[in-house]
Amino acid sequence: MGLEAEAGRTRQIKILCTLGFVLSVIVFSPSIKGWLGSTLRPSVLTVGSTPVTIPKGWLVSQEPTQIAAWRPCLTIFCGLPSRASFMIEVSTLPEAEWETAARKIILQEFSADATVRTISGYEGSFTCVEADVSARDQKAVMSCLNSTLGLASTFLGDPSLKQAYVGVLASANRAH
Repeated sequence: MGLEAEAGRTRQIKILCTLGFVLSVIVFSPSIKGWLGSTLRPSVLTVGSTPVTIPKGWLVSQEPTQIAAWRPCLTIFCGLPSRASFMIEVSTLPEAEWETAARKIILQEFSADATVRTISGYEGSFTCVEADVSARDQKAVMSCLNSTLGLASTFLGDPSLKQAYVGVLASANRAH
């Protein structure tokens, strides 16, 4: 009787371990997908004729004139499709028109005033319009334009990931 009980207990432990593994994979699937997706792509991608460096951990969708990147949630309990996202695209808008439109959209969509700031990069600087949102809102909004490179970009998401976005913009340079 002791051997049968021990064999049954061993079987239960194996089933419990397998179930724990499967549940962990399900719960952490957004992180796993993000890690796998970012390790299988190159870190330098090109939008138009401009290379930019996208950090590992961000998932990417790329077209010739546009890059969309998003940072997936760590678990399925996040409640959002991503923690943050940004898009970089080719733009021919003049800076004055772009800034007016960006301010208007931030005011309408996020009920926030906007501040203009500059991000220096390898090839000139990006002029950015950033929503003035409080820390409790847990959402940063920033739209940027570099007329020299002909690139416009928008970030939306977790304020702690905004610095990674700024790094992407600073990495933009002309392909020679």
